[in-house]
Amino acid sequence: MKRIVLIILLIASCKVSYAQFDALIHSAELGDETAQMYLGKAYLNGDKSYRIPQNNQKALEYFKMASDGSNNREAQFLIFKIYMAQKDMDFAISWLEKSADNGYAPAQQYLGYFYDHGYKGGNPQLAYKYYKMSADQGYLMALDNVGDCLRFGKGVEQNVFEARKYYQVAVDNGFVGANIGLSVSYALIGDIPKAEEHARKAIEGNYIDGYDMLAFILSNQGKYEEAHRTIQEAIDMMRSGKGIKKFAPLVGLLGNDGLIYLKEGKMDMAVKIWQQMQEIDLSYTENMDGEFCETMRTYMAGNIDVNIPVSTTISEKTFVVVIANENYRREAGVPHAHNDGAVFVEYCKKTIGIPEKNIQIFNDASLNDIRQSINWLVQIVKAYNGEAKIIFYYAGHGIPDETDKSAYLLPVDGFGADVETAYSLSKLYDTLGGLNTKSVLVLLDACFSGTKREGGMMAMSRGVAIKVEKGSPKGNTVVLSAAQGDETAYPYEEQKHGMFTYFLLKKLRMEKGNVTLGDLYEYVREQVSQQSLVQNKKSQTPAVASSPLLGDKWKQWNLK
Repeated sequence: MKRIVLIILLIASCKVSYAQFDALIHSAELGDETAQMYLGKAYLNGDKSYRIPQNNQKALEYFKMASDGSNNREAQFLIFKIYMAQKDMDFAISWLEKSADNGYAPAQQYLGYFYDHGYKGGNPQLAYKYYKMSADQGYLMALDNVGDCLRFGKGVEQNVFEARKYYQVAVDNGFVGANIGLSVSYALIGDIPKAEEHARKAIEGNYIDGYDMLAFILSNQGKYEEAHRTIQEAIDMMRSGKGIKKFAPLVGLLGNDGLIYLKEGKMDMAVKIWQQMQEIDLSYTENMDGEFCETMRTYMAGNIDVNIPVSTTISEKTFVVVIANENYRREAGVPHAHNDGAVFVEYCKKTIGIPEKNIQIFNDASLNDIRQSINWLVQIVKAYNGEAKIIFYYAGHGIPDETDKSAYLLPVDGFGADVETAYSLSKLYDTLGGLNTKSVLVLLDACFSGTKREGGMMAMSRGVAIKVEKGSPKGNTVVLSAAQGDETAYPYEEQKHGMFTYFLLKKLRMEKGNVTLGDLYEYVREQVSQQSLVQNKKSQTPAVASSPLLGDKWKQWNLK
């Protein structure tokens, strides 16, 4: 008894002489648990005032004395921590299990955490068991984790009301992080004011998940701008290394921001978020469940605007003109024509391997722009003396001559009822077909019946769809067009493209550009015919026309 009193007085005095220190060691060696734990902690952390250096091996020596002699559960827990620091996982956990089974609340919380996060393959039932044992002793973090188990139904039957009780006890005793679980629990039962209150309390405690939860609540109230700002604050905190995170990794925060964009109907922004997520953690985007990831995986599988295949060959002698007329001065616009033209150019450069200098693109082309682009092709072909290939792509309005049923490309400054202000399709065929080329491919995402891309009649038409004669290609010319006769060339609204262009580019992506013109046409014809009925409830049948001189030779052409 006198020896124990001496030890306590030595510790309290904060002064240890060499003689007294020797007495302390002697007491520990004789089995004094108080001396053993004191020396173990002193060596674990180092103590300059007592002239005790940090020494994990000496700390282990004294903690093992306490464990062997008195079955000290705190000593066993501290042994676990030392072995964990040495990355001896299996040996560390064996000591953690001793401490937990001896009823030490921090050890029970830790062991629950290990089973919760994959130890021995993960065991939700054991995780809940040890969390609950720790929580029953009032360990705050364990109270929060029991709440999570009950909320998610992990290792125990799901019970949101019971979960809320555990969260509340943790919050009442000062564990701010449990406000996140409380916020979610109240949201699940529809008490949004309470959910928002606890999300904001979590934010006050610097918990990143609180921002995430608040953004979710705000987005459900239609407060999208505020929700995005809130998520961005969380992202900024995460990137700066500040704040406390409970669940959401950075890629998860981005996904929740993307989900808000989906709620707004802003697929273009959702795609940008998705691409950021893929750059950070590709496996997350490929494997994670949840509304945003599942929606984007489905959407991106059909999205031709991204992941465009890159060719290893260069088509030095192929020249391209792209005209994308979307914004008309006197007629309704052509939805997504700019996107059609821009993405077609990307496929020309990346997938077909056409140098950028070989491509001219005109957005919202005037009549003079169309004339200039065709004149450029004429000059190019003459310079290459029969070695050049030509691709002419057009997305925009076409109009009919109501007198002779001939077809015209309508520039953005043209009049829908005046073919003198438009460019004749027959003239285009005659000009390009009369050139000395290897091949000419004309792609027309337009109809010539007087209808608009999205349906209905153009403002300056007579209100009746006209079945036109598009003229016959000449020389080495093949024409693929979006629709036949009096049909309309419809948009594929979900993909922000013309239906014809979408499936044309999708086939190029599927085959990485290695596709014959015959196979390309058959795919586009089949897909557009089917999907137009599904998407637009109207018929649209792509057509092909070739120069009689070619016969079926064009079917074996390859765009590369």
